[in-house]
Amino acid sequence: MKIIPVLRTFQSYLAFVVRQWPFSIDWLGLAVKRIMPEDTGIYFENKQVENQYYRVNKAKLFQIKSPHMLNGGNKTDVKTYRCEDFIMCLADGRYFHRDASVLTSERYQLAIVSRHPEVSQKEHALFNKIYLPRPKMFRGTGLLLSTPDDDNYYHCLFQIAPKLWQIQKEGYDIRQIDRFFLGLSNSGFQNEIISKLGIPKEKIVNLKQQGYIQVQQLLVTPPYRRPEPWICKKLRETFLTNESQEHKTAKRLYISRNKASYRKILNETELLKVLEKYDFQMVQTEGMSIQEQANLYNNAEIVMAVHGAALSNIVFCRPHTKVIELRQKLHGMLLGTVFEHLSSTCDLEHHTYLCHGIQNSFGPRPKFWDLQVDTDDIEKILCSTLTKNTLLT
Repeated sequence: MKIIPVLRTFQSYLAFVVRQWPFSIDWLGLAVKRIMPEDTGIYFENKQVENQYYRVNKAKLFQIKSPHMLNGGNKTDVKTYRCEDFIMCLADGRYFHRDASVLTSERYQLAIVSRHPEVSQKEHALFNKIYLPRPKMFRGTGLLLSTPDDDNYYHCLFQIAPKLWQIQKEGYDIRQIDRFFLGLSNSGFQNEIISKLGIPKEKIVNLKQQGYIQVQQLLVTPPYRRPEPWICKKLRETFLTNESQEHKTAKRLYISRNKASYRKILNETELLKVLEKYDFQMVQTEGMSIQEQANLYNNAEIVMAVHGAALSNIVFCRPHTKVIELRQKLHGMLLGTVFEHLSSTCDLEHHTYLCHGIQNSFGPRPKFWDLQVDTDDIEKILCSTLTKNTLLT
């Protein structure tokens, strides 16, 4: 494992050297330069190309409330989040799937719609390549649907559909799109989303097979890195029906990750004994349709779960539902605050509980560590906030 950083340093150095050779960038098909987010508008203003545009609507702002920390101190800050609202059309636009990079016809990487928009050109993986293959060419108009992880439930739910909804808001008809670019998976939830959106499967180009593409007209939207109010509203309208409230499901849910490969509760058996006292029902969402999960969460009064994609379903919860997120203690913040953000957006009561992390076979990254829960502490918390039949504020 220790040799990997050395190899990456050597590759970065080699890429730097290669770029100094005359004409090497063109010969090897490398990205030329990185356009930072704040310079996107200037690029389009200076580069007047037929059928190429960048239409920006006024950004909306909304406040994100801090969660209640059940241990480890309380957060009191309220942050303001800025929603990006634009559509971009690139003449002969390119997309390199491995590094999730959108490039212009002259191979300028547009950071605002590429992975890691905050890093410098020197730091980005695309500019440490020593060769890029020729892209596969497509005629007509294509829409980039791909996300940071097309196999992940959260990314599929919150980042595929909004891209289609965005171009529809801008006046496009789905029938005007010749190709949709997405890394196809065998997951039922991805197929369910595609079906709900009405995207013809035969029009999808699988980016797992065509990793570098160039399109006559490539439509690109914001990547939607965090849940936004309008997206949550549309997801609820799409997957919740009038029948959802009639489903008789458990009011107190514990979402288990015991089928996952990592980030599991090691002492889950002891935790379940505590939760049973307070009428929690253990649920495993693997294999359930989005519709079934939406119905389940919509009827819940309290949801407890380890940080993971299953918490995406709190978007279907009713306002003021209590959410208890279990996260790794030592590096809790590195796991991200996306579900705290989602709870605030949906007007839920979010409680974060920090657990002890234990490294496993997935290595030193805290993202993958398993968790050990202090069950006595959990019982004290539940005892002080819950009775058998009543939720207390």
